[in-house]
Amino acid sequence: MTERTRFHVVFSVNVGGLPGLGATVTSLIRNCSEPEALVINIMCSNMPEHHMNNIRTLFTTLSFSGEYRFIEYDADEEFRGLPRLLGDLTPYGRLLIPDYIDAEKVLYLDSDLVIDIDVLPLRDFDMEGHVIAAVLGGNVEYTNDLPYFLDRGFGRDMAYFNSGVLLIDIDAWKKKDITRVWREIVKDRPETIPTVDQTILNRVCGGDFRHLPKNYNVAFLAHYKKPDYDRAVFHFIGSPKPWDFLGNLIHSGYSLWKQYSPSFWEKEYQQMSVGRLDRAWNIRRSIGRAFKKRYVSK
Repeated sequence: MTERTRFHVVFSVNVGGLPGLGATVTSLIRNCSEPEALVINIMCSNMPEHHMNNIRTLFTTLSFSGEYRFIEYDADEEFRGLPRLLGDLTPYGRLLIPDYIDAEKVLYLDSDLVIDIDVLPLRDFDMEGHVIAAVLGGNVEYTNDLPYFLDRGFGRDMAYFNSGVLLIDIDAWKKKDITRVWREIVKDRPETIPTVDQTILNRVCGGDFRHLPKNYNVAFLAHYKKPDYDRAVFHFIGSPKPWDFLGNLIHSGYSLWKQYSPSFWEKEYQQMSVGRLDRAWNIRRSIGRAFKKRYVSK
């Protein structure tokens, strides 16, 4: 396997993102035509060792024939002063990918996906000179980021993407010095950044990004039927997720997620715990809305 045929995939995870990671990694590997070509990078900040051991066990259980490695960094130091997502700064970790990975192209993936498709065709995807390729999500007008972008002179019709699946051209990133660009961006009233890394990356692109085929990031909300795609990257956006409390009753994507969810991973991250109950309490309104939309509002 030459360096040119290897394909780097990156996850940036915190403890809160681990419940979904098992099925995401499992589906990625199972549906890959050449898993030995994959180099899976796990970016994490201050991750307790027993969680890292669980990830190692996951790869062993899957008999993964490719390569995996951990990239450890300090999110609190790197992103000090930026708005947190659910109290955490690791979502910004994908901004550091070009600092740690020496490759032509890198695929970034969130940990709340089921990758029911082979990702290797993206290895040869023509970026046409763009730094980022992502699925077009629509215009910024229909996002929570609208006030942020209008205040900075961008138009309502600016093309916008969800940052859960990103193909990054590392050479183009470095040539255009995007690291300097995003570090300048976050100095501009950082407290007003509404959607953490997603806001920053969309501002970096300013609507100019390469469009991935739509089936590489398909939104799957709890109360919706499975989107009409035979093979796709299904993205469990919003709350609740299939693995959340009552997810087996509420989320239409539960069976899809369940077929890729390793039993040992569920024992580690699906057991009732203080953390799981705390999350259920925090998203109780979302659980209630999803339940109502699925069972009551028909």
